[in-house]
Amino acid sequence: MRRSFKLHVFLSITLCVVSVVVASRVVVRWTSGEPFRMYFSEVLAQHVQKELDANTGQLDLNVFQANLEKTVLHLHSNDMLVFVDNVKPSTEVAEFARSLASQQVEWEPLHTKPFETTSMEWDQKKWRVVRVLRNSQQLYIGVNAAAFQKSLSEILEVRNQIAIKMLPILIAFVVLTTVFIIYVVLKPIKNLQSAFGHIKFSSPHEHLETKDNFKEFGVFIQYFNELIDRLRANYTQAARFSSDAAHELRTPLTIIRGHLHRLINHAPDGSTTQMELSLVSEEVERLISITNKLLFLSQADAGQIGLEKEEVNLNDLVGQMMDDIKSYRPDLILKKEIEGTILINADRDLIFQLMNNLFGNAIKYNYKNGSIDFQARVMGQQVYFSICNTTNLTLDGLDDRVFERFYRHLQVQREDRGVIAGSGLGLSLCKEIVRAHGGDLHLQVTPDKKVRIEGKISVSS
Repeated sequence: MRRSFKLHVFLSITLCVVSVVVASRVVVRWTSGEPFRMYFSEVLAQHVQKELDANTGQLDLNVFQANLEKTVLHLHSNDMLVFVDNVKPSTEVAEFARSLASQQVEWEPLHTKPFETTSMEWDQKKWRVVRVLRNSQQLYIGVNAAAFQKSLSEILEVRNQIAIKMLPILIAFVVLTTVFIIYVVLKPIKNLQSAFGHIKFSSPHEHLETKDNFKEFGVFIQYFNELIDRLRANYTQAARFSSDAAHELRTPLTIIRGHLHRLINHAPDGSTTQMELSLVSEEVERLISITNKLLFLSQADAGQIGLEKEEVNLNDLVGQMMDDIKSYRPDLILKKEIEGTILINADRDLIFQLMNNLFGNAIKYNYKNGSIDFQARVMGQQVYFSICNTTNLTLDGLDDRVFERFYRHLQVQREDRGVIAGSGLGLSLCKEIVRAHGGDLHLQVTPDKKVRIEGKISVSS
């Protein structure tokens, strides 16, 4: 099963966004540890530097501390201690300074020069301290690590709430980005796809062209057109051979048929010779039928099917055929559902051949006491019809390939006739007749193990 490229793009973008979200959560978790406390020291040092730059004169430690408390994680006064060496601090600060000096901590340089940082324990609490040399004095700023952790948790909670509120916006962004990529980035590919669909194999000089001038597609389009030319040449040659062969065979086959009929008539009734000649005659008739089908298909390939249109009553045509079927296959259950009287402007002979082939297949590949159901209705300017029948065919792999020329599905065995013979051209002929009348044919296997051929033709053809 082929994947949708659009879905692939959407899932890729979604995966990227999810990865970013997960990575951000990992970063948040990571930042709650020591690496972030170092980062916090850097931020603290930067705030200190700003305050120092704003106070070039004598530093008022109380004002200085108050400003820092407002800017650094909204700390309270008892969560921050500021002092300068060689200046007698308050009792609490003095104890903190003595404890810092006594612990012989190791100072780590920060990227914000000339600041340094360290960690210490005091009053049964953990503290983060930064220092900087100012006016030949060491300025110390200590921050309560527990208060910092609480502030950090509050920040993380705010981040989570923001993330939840941003989720719909993120989803909308993913959708809009995907639509943008599909519409803008993939537009040249879509144009190529559309151009592929409009290439007519029967047109001798038609090539793939797009309005996009992307050089990446130029070489591809060139190679594709060259391939089309080679395939078209081979196809034309094969079609011409088929047409010529059919023309050459039809005349001698007609002559052979005439001679066989005369020999059969002159042979003794019931003799072995007459029976053998009859068998040969059946095969000649089969060859003539194949030849006529090949001629018709060759004309279809060349777009030279000449339609002699007239008013055709589909009700009468199908009714006549079902009456004929009842006469020689009375075991079959026939059902006809035609909504109203359906009149179409079409080639009577070709429509007759179409229905004759479809009903013929429904009989040939049916079993004793089977069923054939025909339905038809008019919708707009189209006549929709279907023939559904029970079958002795192997249903595995049965699909629209049956309309391909010379395609033969798995052969079936019948008690009365053995292996069913066929040319593999009948349904191909039907499809070309339908196309010539502005329609198409499709095959499907129903849930109750029947074969249904559905088609449509234009009312006015």
